[in-house]
Amino acid sequence: MKRLEGRAAIVTGAARGMGRATVIRLADEGAIVGAADLTLQSVQDVASEVNGIPLQMDVSDLASVRTGFETFLASSDGQLDILVNCAGTVDTTPIPEISPESWDRVFDVNLRGTFLCCQAALESMKEGSSIINIGSQAGLIGSTTSGAGYAATKAGVVCLTKTLAKFGAPRNIRVNVINPGYIDTPMHDSFEPEVRKGMVNYVPLKRLGRPEEIAAVVAFLASDDASFMTGSSLNVNGGSYMGS
Repeated sequence: MKRLEGRAAIVTGAARGMGRATVIRLADEGAIVGAADLTLQSVQDVASEVNGIPLQMDVSDLASVRTGFETFLASSDGQLDILVNCAGTVDTTPIPEISPESWDRVFDVNLRGTFLCCQAALESMKEGSSIINIGSQAGLIGSTTSGAGYAATKAGVVCLTKTLAKFGAPRNIRVNVINPGYIDTPMHDSFEPEVRKGMVNYVPLKRLGRPEEIAAVVAFLASDDASFMTGSSLNVNGGSYMGS
């Protein structure tokens, strides 16, 4: 029997990168997966690939989140066992030039969006369910490369995870966060070649991580293999940050 057989999952930010890889991995492990992103068109391919459920969802918008979750629950007979918050955005604008509007947009997606999805999931989840948030190495050590707003929001995701873990513990709902380092995703495509080269040089293993490597950790945390883990912050970064 597969590890996630009979379980139902929603993955946000599912159109590409770590989100897409996570949809595929959870489905391979036996889960029914809802692939959520800003447009249905962007997730049709991956949802079809895994016989999943495409969901249109703007995580920063409460009504959109509610509609997306309701759509999924209607297709899964009301079942939701796993939520993976992969949706995120970055603004690399230098600190002196960041506008309040761009600052708010990063917070709306990365932190508000994560919270809104967790809030919606907790209403439907039963005992033994699991939430996995995607933080970042930037949220642990700061980053001018990814931007001040990105680093600040990802730090918030780590603390939000710990708070939700305490809230969910009486119902045996586990909440953990993964902090990826430099992963080869479309988010990094806009970076200059010398910046990407610098990323590789900064990593002791001398390569960028692959989205599939993050998805593998997600699958572990979602499974009963991680049944005694909650409030944990896992750093998956090739050794670029070795703190606790």
